[in-house]
Order: sequence, then structure tokens, then C-alpha cells
Amino acid sequence: MLRVVDQASYYVNWSIERLVVVGISILTILSSVGIGTRYVTDAPIIWLPETILILFSWTFFLAMSVAFRRKEHISVELLINLSRGRTKTGLVFLVNVCSVVFLLFAVFKGWEVVGNTMLQKYHTINVSNAWFYASFPVAATISILHVVNDSLRLFLGGADH
Repeated sequence: MLRVVDQASYYVNWSIERLVVVGISILTILSSVGIGTRYVTDAPIIWLPETILILFSWTFFLAMSVAFRRKEHISVELLINLSRGRTKTGLVFLVNVCSVVFLLFAVFKGWEVVGNTMLQKYHTINVSNAWFYASFPVAATISILHVVNDSLRLFLGGADH
């Protein structure tokens, strides 16, 4: 089971890292075009801010899941680094449990928000507002995979903590 979860976490993260790079690249291009059309040609592209907002949300929250995979999320690093043996393992596991509880809450409440905004549309693009809000529960679900993988490696595979 550890191997299956570890491989799923690895390949999902591999794909997400590439999507984040593409997202940042597109955001850079769109923002530059937006600045150019607004201030150089004095003819702003009216749909650009809302498009950038949606793309930024997805890029940011998918990058959050990469941070969970790399174990670069916020935790009590000072206490964990000062601990040894079972105490360290217990602290890492406690942080992982707290992370999963928060992420599960984010998934369920996030999908609730998505459902509540499904019928609302952006003013300049014919896209539901739900696309903006869906980025958080999707990324939280991916992050749960990474945290569960980390916990399994901690207890079954000798994780590097």
C-alpha cells in the first residue's frame, strides 16, 4: 500500500509542478500584456483581470499542494528539529493529523462554496465563479494525498524527518 500511495503522490506532484510552471508563465505573459495594453496603448483588455484572477487562484493553490509534498508547509519546525526518536515521530505525526483535519474541512467547506457560486458568472467572461473557488478544495484534496503519504512513510517506510 505504501508503494501505491507513494507513487500516486509522486506522479500527481510531478504533474502539478509542471502545471504550476505553466501557470506562472502564462500569468507573467498575461500580466505583461495587460500592463502594455492599459498603459502603453491606453486600450485595456477588459476580460484580462478576471482571467488572471482565476489562473492565479489555481496556480497558487496547486503550488500549495507541492509545498505539502516537499514538506515545506508551515509546522512547528523548532520543536521538531530539537526532538529525537519517537518524540520527533510523534510531533511530525501530530502536525500531519492537524493538517489533514484542516484540509478535510477545507475540502468539504470549499465544495459547499463552489456549489453556492455555481450559478454566478463573471462580468466580462462567460465563466462561473465556481471555477475560482474550486481551486482550493481540489488542491486540498491533493495535499491530503501528500500528507497521508508522508505519514505512511513515517511509520512504514522510514521517512526522512
